[in-house]
Amino acid sequence: MSMTEKEQILICEAKFLRAMASGDLALLDSLLDSRLVFHIPSGQFMTKEMDLENFRSVPMKMHQISSEEPIISVFEGVSIVSVVVHLNAEYSGKPVQGKFRHIRIWKKSRENAWKVIGGSGIMLQ
Repeated sequence: MSMTEKEQILICEAKFLRAMASGDLALLDSLLDSRLVFHIPSGQFMTKEMDLENFRSVPMKMHQISSEEPIISVFEGVSIVSVVVHLNAEYSGKPVQGKFRHIRIWKKSRENAWKVIGGSGIMLQ
């Protein structure tokens, strides 16, 4: 029995968090589309290359990352995920802690693989 697109996206989301937690650049590279448009909580615009370079060059220590409350809308070949992310990390020696609402837009590629094409994150109070 084949998986639904929603089940596929849940697996992709878990891979995405695992890649971030472990700093697995190869896995991140495989999950991000080359045309990625993303806004981090500070409002800064990021492309795929900027995001990967950030992981390569800035010292980041992930102490804990988890997600909850996924809301997934599936369309033909596109899925939108809204999720709450709990983060406890150090970024360039500075603590980054909190609860964030992230939205990620996944698109199925020609190779039938899901890739993040866009998204945004905001800090929750």
